[in-house]
Amino acid sequence: MKKLNMKSIVLIFSLVLGLAGSVAVFATTPTPVDLLSAGNFVILSKTGITNVPTSAITGNIGTSPITGAAITGLDCVEVTGTVYTVDATGPACRVTDATLLTTAISDMETVYTNLAGRPAGVGAFLNVGAGTVTGLTLVPGTYTWGSTVTIPTDLTLDAQGDANAVWIFQITGTLDLAAGKQIILIGGAQAKNVFWQVAGAVTLGAGSHFEGNILAQTNIAMITGATLNGRALAQTAVTLQSNVVSIPVTAPVVVLADVSFLTTAKASAQGLITTNAVESTTPGDHIVGSLAILISAQAAANATTASAQSVVDAQVFVLNAAIAAYNLAIVVAPAPTPTPTPVDLLSAGNFVILSKTGITNVPTSAITGNIGTSPITGAAITGLDCVEVTGTVYTVDATGPACRVTDATLLTTAISDMETVYTNLAGRPAGVGAFLNVGAGTVTGLTLVPGTYTWGSTVTIPTDLTLDAQGDANAVWIFQITGTLDLAAGKQIILIGGAQAKNVFWQVAGAVTLGAGSHFEGNILAQTNIAMITGATLNGRALAQTAVTLQSNMVTVSF
Repeated sequence: MKKLNMKSIVLIFSLVLGLAGSVAVFATTPTPVDLLSAGNFVILSKTGITNVPTSAITGNIGTSPITGAAITGLDCVEVTGTVYTVDATGPACRVTDATLLTTAISDMETVYTNLAGRPAGVGAFLNVGAGTVTGLTLVPGTYTWGSTVTIPTDLTLDAQGDANAVWIFQITGTLDLAAGKQIILIGGAQAKNVFWQVAGAVTLGAGSHFEGNILAQTNIAMITGATLNGRALAQTAVTLQSNVVSIPVTAPVVVLADVSFLTTAKASAQGLITTNAVESTTPGDHIVGSLAILISAQAAANATTASAQSVVDAQVFVLNAAIAAYNLAIVVAPAPTPTPTPVDLLSAGNFVILSKTGITNVPTSAITGNIGTSPITGAAITGLDCVEVTGTVYTVDATGPACRVTDATLLTTAISDMETVYTNLAGRPAGVGAFLNVGAGTVTGLTLVPGTYTWGSTVTIPTDLTLDAQGDANAVWIFQITGTLDLAAGKQIILIGGAQAKNVFWQVAGAVTLGAGSHFEGNILAQTNIAMITGATLNGRALAQTAVTLQSNMVTVSF
């Protein structure tokens, strides 16, 4: 179940994986893992459970062979479930059952050994990131590290539509999730099918959110405000500090598509939503999830399943016991943004580089496609040798490179068309919700689905950026940027899932800079200049209303 009284941020930006920012190899999903009787516990420890109040735990907890006195700082009201001990010590609500606990501990150790003994990950599944797992989306499989593993950014697990997909993480060192970061499940992924086998200690940083079953050979520490949708099964201690821990959903998530949420609908919920539920009357908000807003409790209990969809900036409702009993979650999210309609570049599409004020080059570049300048004369094409161009060099007059073709009429039309397309792109409906001002202009480690993305600021791309068409070869991206656009040196735009550069459009009011050794994909329509720094490459078009500057670059239209 989704965590109670907590916000769940679920990124829609990662579905199918690329070479950077994701692991993009296919592997057989591991066979299911049976937790045996250990699965009846949300927290299980051999040496004690300590707590700094107030935590909220949904599920059974227990310690063995240590006595119940090793459960400290935990009030019975913090546990929705049973507190099991081996003796008559510990919290007042304890249930003494040494036999049950002995079996559960033994099963926990058996499952740990089973996970550790599974065939290790190979290729891209072995030692991912050399132990620093940054900004990735991971497909199902067995991932193995012979080192400590740190997760300094959000990590996404994508089931790609398979609700039974399994992840096994084999870690010989420690595991650390950074403060404020989260494990995100998309594509139908379920926490119950995610298993973290860790030989060392596990630390979930302050305010972080974790998904899956942790089987640790030593201790599991949850720092202040960390939340876990899964299990903490430790062969030493578990330490809590005002945390939320919930046993994973055991029933599938039910999805109702785009049901408008109105305040009046609460009356139809038949008591399934608490009086302190977070209500939204914001236009455009929608309900996604197993919502009983328009259906009865019985209907909710008998609801048919559907694939869970990714939800952006989702607000998890505060759920009462009735909803909890059904293992169903309620979320409110912005309505999905439709894929933009195709963009016609008109005659400007016949050029790979087009400029109004000049094209300068520091040799040697390699350009595949036509280039041209207008209304500036051909003399404004400087530093470029004819052998660097596989295509035609068009000018408005008989100046410029020796191989030029003079055709002022053609160029005038192309320039006019370039400006028309720019205006068309700038005038498209702006992105909303998760498509508006992504990252506040710093687009880091993301995978973006098709859509119109709008920024009222400068945009910097300091890491690899992945565009995922999700199997639709006609998928379109439009990026509306009112400031400048900068791609960091050595970074790249990556196309996956059938995405094509011809369907990617960057409308930029300010200057565009492609850093040294970077790689860019798509059609750039800039109101000012486009500068490619030494060694940068472009699979697309550079269409500038001022100048284009090159420094030993490769520019090609491969479509």
